[in-house]
Amino acid sequence: MSGEEERVSSLIEQLATAEHPERAHIAAQLRMLGGERAIAAIESLLTHPEVSARACGALNLAVLEHRPSATHILPLLSDPSPYVRSMAALALGELQCVDAVEPLIALLAGGGPEEERWLYICGALGEIGDRRAVEPLLQMARHAQDLKQRFDAANALIELGEPEACDIMQELLEHPELPEQLRTCCIPAALKRWETRRGS
Repeated sequence: MSGEEERVSSLIEQLATAEHPERAHIAAQLRMLGGERAIAAIESLLTHPEVSARACGALNLAVLEHRPSATHILPLLSDPSPYVRSMAALALGELQCVDAVEPLIALLAGGGPEEERWLYICGALGEIGDRRAVEPLLQMARHAQDLKQRFDAANALIELGEPEACDIMQELLEHPELPEQLRTCCIPAALKRWETRRGS
């Protein structure tokens, strides 16, 4: 066994009993070493009983850009934890997993107030780029009560090349209760990105 293989074996053994935040550090080391054994060990975190471990597994697989792992991350979109669902959405967006589109749309339609991380769910749909997401995102961008939620949906629509996103952004700018960060930073940056996309 080579030195690197021994290192992977040692880290896999440590990962089995490590706790957060040491677990995240070990997973990052495995990720950097790469290889099928390291990937399998990180995938094992996806079914770990701890919330932080499941989220850690999804994020490390996304950084690895290991697209076959998307199949194992998909079930986390139904995880009991809103945080894990959000991190799974982020990972699946990074991996551009088309099979995640329908479950992500279901999260948009059925999410309650505990779905506090719309940024990741909407962002994943924008990253994947599937047109099935356009209508559900438009519904959220037009009608959601939360202004940040409306922005997140409109921002994803810009990634999807949907012109109505610009009109929605302009409407948000006119809203008297719009948070200052959205008004002065986020929306201008999104509109600039649209202009860049349109000109390219």
